Amino acid sequence: IEKEVEEKLLSLASDITAAIEEIEKEVEEEEEPLLANTDNDEVSSTTTTVTEKYFQAFNARDIPLAASYVTDDCEYIDTQYPGSTFGKAPLEAQFTRVAKALPPTFRFVVDDVVEDV
Repeated sequence: IEKEVEEKLLSLASDITAAIEEIEKEVEEEEEPLLANTDNDEVSSTTTTVTEKYFQAFNARDIPLAASYVTDDCEYIDTQYPGSTFGKAPLEAQFTRVAKALPPTFRFVVDDVVEDV
């Protein structure tokens, strides 16, 4: 009987070890950055930071701050609206219109940042 108990315990220990290793593998995969074309970590980090800051500002409805993350000569394409918006000032006005049209509880969530460098 002792041998059977020992064998069952060893089998359980093996199963537990395998489960822990699988969980650790999944956690490691989740911790990897989800960025495409990331040959230059500095550029990727900056792109991610600016993107996240833009959406944080927009979610806080701090439209001047959100607009500060774009250049004066930018072209912004929002697929919810026809055409493009050109330039920082017109874009800030567009951000203001969009923010007013959304419920105050609406928030953008950034899952991934993809860049083409």
